[in-house]
Amino acid sequence: MSISLDSTLKTALDGSDHKPVIKIVSSSMAYDVPFDGNYFNQEDDDESQATMVDTTTGRLVTIFKHENGNDDDLYLIYSDTDRTAWTEVPIYAGGYNVTETSLIELSNGNLGIVFTTLNSGIYRMWQMEVSQTGTVISAANQIASYTASSYVIDSPALSETATGFLLVYKHYDVSGDVYSLYKRTADSNFSNWSVESAIGLSGLTDTYDKDHPTLLQAASGRIYLFFDYVDAEQDEGTQRRNIYSVYSTDEGVTWSAPIALTNYDDYSASGVGPTVSEQSGGDIILAYHEVFNVLTITADDLGYCDTCGNGLCVGYIHYDDASNKLFVINNN
Repeated sequence: MSISLDSTLKTALDGSDHKPVIKIVSSSMAYDVPFDGNYFNQEDDDESQATMVDTTTGRLVTIFKHENGNDDDLYLIYSDTDRTAWTEVPIYAGGYNVTETSLIELSNGNLGIVFTTLNSGIYRMWQMEVSQTGTVISAANQIASYTASSYVIDSPALSETATGFLLVYKHYDVSGDVYSLYKRTADSNFSNWSVESAIGLSGLTDTYDKDHPTLLQAASGRIYLFFDYVDAEQDEGTQRRNIYSVYSTDEGVTWSAPIALTNYDDYSASGVGPTVSEQSGGDIILAYHEVFNVLTITADDLGYCDTCGNGLCVGYIHYDDASNKLFVINNN
């Protein structure tokens, strides 16, 4: 038997401004790691480039860049083994501008760190070792340095191997306009780094950027390398990036052919900054940033101006929230 609502009640429920009789309030479950607006601290200075490791003791440990005037410090935050309380410890104040960081647990339970800096036209790559609670075991030691006018070095990534450690990073040869991913190896003591060498990535163009490498040593013994790559670029600089992967079965000596894991086929969006994790069943979970281009203007669009150095000379910008449109007025 069907039941009809009272007409007055039905009108009230269908209205756009009615008030509910019952209000249901819910909240998400509490996660191990603070998410969704829960801050680790209340600092006013910028903090970025965070990376985390899930240790064998049960602690979660994060290192991150903390801006300190014209220089940057590195801080470490660790949880207790129940992951309910967090402690923050400064671990590096070397007077350089930190660009990227990487973190891995060593066989002795300590943490190995590789990070890059840029100061006075010099890129530097550093290593250090700390305990899980932030005690510095081995202070920052320079692995290599590069003149910034000749090379750009960034985005280090670490993985354990059967005999030691593998380090992969972005390497851009400025004079040759060649983008590569380079590698170094270290012994089981996280020291004695090898001479760098390029990773062969067949089928990818040297003059297109390869960035944000991340490594995963799978239970099978394979080492997977994930990164984002510029598939195509328009004349005015708009890029289309996708996430790619390769793997090695010989500790990084040789690598498989690159495979695209995402399929962004126009300039409206790109995939960048991959990170991965292996589940207990062997499945590999990939997460990455999806970047959207809200508005793309090319030399074929009305109002494009070449007199400003191959770009649009912007004089005024207005956003109309009623139409959800951004109006840009050419300054010439």
